[in-house]
Amino acid sequence: MALGLLFAPLIGFWQSAQAQFPPCPPPSANEYLLLVRSNTEAERTRVQNLLPSNSTVLVCDYLNDTVVRAGGFTNLENANAWAQYMTEVEGFQAFV
Repeated sequence: MALGLLFAPLIGFWQSAQAQFPPCPPPSANEYLLLVRSNTEAERTRVQNLLPSNSTVLVCDYLNDTVVRAGGFTNLENANAWAQYMTEVEGFQAFV
């Protein structure tokens, strides 16, 4: 019991230090989403800088993972090409 009381403030600090992001919204009609897993602020910034300027980008929570959500893809081939690039060239985990 005493041990739990000793570590409780540290656990609370760790949980509050983690950023909380909103749930990812679903795609619009006729839209494909690119989701790129990103664990750190530096990764999120890097992903956002790599994505096309015409994509709608936000950081959100998808199934308890923090991802960069890129919307605005109107065809599956283009979205898949970006997922492949992010995975094979940049080393991120990405999926459509």
